[in-house]
Amino acid sequence: MQQSEPNFLKNLHTELSDGKAWLGRGIVLAYAALAGLAVVIFTIMSETAFGWFQYIHPQPLGHPHLDASGHGWHCLAHPAICPRCGGLWHPPNHGDA
Repeated sequence: MQQSEPNFLKNLHTELSDGKAWLGRGIVLAYAALAGLAVVIFTIMSETAFGWFQYIHPQPLGHPHLDASGHGWHCLAHPAICPRCGGLWHPPNHGDA
């Protein structure tokens, strides 16, 4: 039995003319576009909220991460370095072993 090479053009035509496959591809592309749009919208909302936060809590000159009370937004990002709650969290002690 002799094995022949696959017909490339016939397989390409079959692949491109399959309506169900194109419907599936369209659905996947639509969800991908929606996911990308959600990321863009979330980024814009985050930038706007951070701008409002900076407007409400202006930074004194020379202290890029501190507000007028001496405690800045970095306390929200990493509680371990916040002077107000520094005693609440300690790194794990692995001993001298």
